[in-house]
Amino acid sequence: MGSILHTIKEKACDQRHKLVLIDQNLSIPDSNRLQRGITMHTGFFFSDPWNSESAASNSKPLTVCYLCDTTAWFRHTVLYTIWKQLQPRSTELFAQPEQPFLCSSIYVPSSNLLFTAAESDLRSFSSCPALHTHWISLHSWMQPAILQQHQAVLQYSWKEYQTYRRRATSLQAAAQSLCTSYAAHNKQGILSKSCQTFCRKQLADRFPVRTTPGSCSIRQLAAHTPSGFQIAPLPANWNIFVLEDDWLCAGELCIKHLAAAAKQRGYHCILSYNPCLLEPTPCHLLLPQIQTAFLSSNLFAPYPGTAQARYNLHTFYQKDFRQKEAVHAPFNRSIIRSLFQESAGMLSIAAKIDAVTQPYYQEALLSHAAEQAAASILQVLSNVL
Repeated sequence: MGSILHTIKEKACDQRHKLVLIDQNLSIPDSNRLQRGITMHTGFFFSDPWNSESAASNSKPLTVCYLCDTTAWFRHTVLYTIWKQLQPRSTELFAQPEQPFLCSSIYVPSSNLLFTAAESDLRSFSSCPALHTHWISLHSWMQPAILQQHQAVLQYSWKEYQTYRRRATSLQAAAQSLCTSYAAHNKQGILSKSCQTFCRKQLADRFPVRTTPGSCSIRQLAAHTPSGFQIAPLPANWNIFVLEDDWLCAGELCIKHLAAAAKQRGYHCILSYNPCLLEPTPCHLLLPQIQTAFLSSNLFAPYPGTAQARYNLHTFYQKDFRQKEAVHAPFNRSIIRSLFQESAGMLSIAAKIDAVTQPYYQEALLSHAAEQAAASILQVLSNVL
């Protein structure tokens, strides 16, 4: 890693370009400021804005605004500026796992409007691309002549960045595949009645019946990042209950039982999928109306934060099964954890390479670029908003 970054910096020096840190006065809010500016009502989540239940049930056709950009941090600045101008309208903000606290998408339920990155995998999500899709290039607020001065450094950095991203993706896919097989194998030892009894006790204490109909939405609260697995922070006044489950099955079953019962009793449930697995498997449950969260934790994606209570679910598996797997399970877990760690390491290198190029793009930005870009985008979409 060090040699790669050193080579990039050498190329920059050879071209007589000075490397500088990103100017934090460029309207790029840090993670703390961003989190303080967003409440649970608006929501700050990892990817998957298209899983929004309000988007799926909205009678208006979905309008998608794709932003073609140079770097994630400039797109974040533009989107954050748009978000501020849309207030106090209800909005939902999303982030990519690679930059957990950089805004990558905004969804506006009242207009059924989604702002997102052009590299999104779901480009055909809008109902009619010719009528309801807008492509806006953020390159218009860059000065090409300045970027061309740094051409050698930028091209080399981009090639290295893509290489490490591909390695990270391959390692993560391998880890998720093994983890999915590991979880599927462990289902044979689960004690379903123990899970049901546990959930009934939780329901009796914390879920009084409400008169309003219940609902459910999907949000990706946890993700694989350059720093390992992270979960979007919850408000300090929430009651958090952690389900410790290194076997990856009992926690899933408990979350499903709790979510179904909570919805039946009139609560809005926010479910999050397990980022360790290939298949969409619920592992976190948020209940905003009573400020309560049930979070799964395991060896691969532990929850290190404080909690009202922690429940170890190892007793929810047959004793004979646990004893039989005592030899193989540690070995399997070690391999899976190593692959996830290697993948995070590759993402970390890619992020550092990307950081080397950011000052060059910043230098090429026009004055007040974020404000001008946001104003132009909102003008284009004025008939939708």
